[in-house]
Amino acid sequence: MSDAQWLQRLHSYGLLRASFRPKGEIVELRAYLRQRERLLDTAASLIQHMQKAMTEMNLQLHHVVPTSPARPACAHPRYRRR
Repeated sequence: MSDAQWLQRLHSYGLLRASFRPKGEIVELRAYLRQRERLLDTAASLIQHMQKAMTEMNLQLHHVVPTSPARPACAHPRYRRR
């Protein structure tokens, strides 16, 4: 018996309560937030992968280039506003 069949059987006996379903706008907003979170996680993973590859190749790019995607230019002392 599949999960769907089992849930249908439980529902037919009145053992399941109705679930809460938010309005369409909230559902859409949650979908955007989940997608944003996935993109940020993917970006962070790729940045770490690139940094590890550069370290293994003995490229110390952080000494030459003041910024990387993980460290914005505004965080660098040379580029801070005074």
